[in-house]
Amino acid sequence: MLGPAIPFVGVLAQAFESATQKPDDLCGRPIGRIFGRYAIDNAPQGSTRLNPWLLARAMRMVLGWRIRGQTWPHPFFDRASRAPNFPLTKLSPQEREALHPLCGPNPAAGRRR
Repeated sequence: MLGPAIPFVGVLAQAFESATQKPDDLCGRPIGRIFGRYAIDNAPQGSTRLNPWLLARAMRMVLGWRIRGQTWPHPFFDRASRAPNFPLTKLSPQEREALHPLCGPNPAAGRRR
């Protein structure tokens, strides 16, 4: 499990998609893909197996940040206590299942803008 010492954040790129702007325009092109086995539709090519290049890059970045002391300030954890700065909510299996119709490439509820 990742904790406050490893400052990575995953962002769903489609959350930034609009009629006039694509996620790649805002954040740049993806450098790798992981967790494709959880894709609701077709998984992106190369996302269902281990990506050694991406793993090595991440390890190099984290090691560099730790050596240079750049893992803090961290927006999600308090440095002294290492406790989360915001309350955490873990969804029950039933709550997760209830959200499935709202997820994926064609959510049943439609997109809200």
